[in-house]
Amino acid sequence: MCIRDSCSGIRSSIALVITGVLAARLFLTAWLSRSLLILALFPLAVFKNGVRIVSLSLLTIYVDEGFMTGGLHRKGGIFFFMLTLAVMGLLMGALMLAESRWKKKH
Repeated sequence: MCIRDSCSGIRSSIALVITGVLAARLFLTAWLSRSLLILALFPLAVFKNGVRIVSLSLLTIYVDEGFMTGGLHRKGGIFFFMLTLAVMGLLMGALMLAESRWKKKH
């Protein structure tokens, strides 16, 4: 099974890690900030997939069984990716603020 045949959750997790590593490199200067952001990506990806699985399960149980094999399962990763990307952006903003405050003190 190649990655294009897998569900969108795996692809969006890979995209989240790649985006996070690039964002850390481009926007953060301190190695500690970069490391914290990159390390935070893994629990964020796990949480994102958990929310995705629970959402799909509840929709399958209470709305329609087609959700388990339908488009939201195969292509809905972008929605959950965007939510997680927003959380990552907030974390990165906090780290950037902390870096600027630290630089002012030193």
